[in-house]
Amino acid sequence: MSLSRMEAKPPIVRDTMFPIHAPQTGEPTLNPVAQAQIGRRLRVIFDGPAAPVPARFQDLLAQIEQALDPAGDAR
Repeated sequence: MSLSRMEAKPPIVRDTMFPIHAPQTGEPTLNPVAQAQIGRRLRVIFDGPAAPVPARFQDLLAQIEQALDPAGDAR
């Protein structure tokens, strides 16, 4: 096969789920697989168990609540 015949062939374009290979039209988007992975990781981070509040901070919060009236103004 000569070099001129190789250059004349159009490139092979395959359908893919990765947007890097897809033509960009309009706003950039993530494919559903990437969206699902990001969502799962964010849920693990934010829905996980919260760290317990130390007793000294609980005491300070109680003191602040006692110092405020129901309207939220200091006494």
